[in-house]
Amino acid sequence: MSELIGGSDVNSTWAKVRSPVWGGLLPISFAHSVEYPVNYFFWKTVEGNGLLRGINPTMDFIFTTVWQFSATNFVEPYDTKFVGETVTITGPDTFNITAAAFIPPAYQTVTTTTGSNPITAIGLLTPV
Repeated sequence: MSELIGGSDVNSTWAKVRSPVWGGLLPISFAHSVEYPVNYFFWKTVEGNGLLRGINPTMDFIFTTVWQFSATNFVEPYDTKFVGETVTITGPDTFNITAAAFIPPAYQTVTTTTGSNPITAIGLLTPV
């Protein structure tokens, strides 16, 4: 799977950087491709080719004094398409994504009884 679609070293209207959604684990990079291990740390779209525009869009948990769900590196229209979608984490605890998830540094505060990961389901996405 390649991350650059087209034949350019820069982003343009015909050569867009595309990627699955990351869940906190780094993919394995090779000279001309990237391997995304099969697990709940990489997500592809249910529709289309599975890739989203953007450089490494990520959905993950961070802990400050509370658990926060962050969605970073998304480009329009994906930030608004995910608002309202359900996220399921081990437990199972669930919550709906709000616009706050896309706004650093506070992101979306989440109440969970089980901790941060793994995320086992995200609306509009399926594990790679």
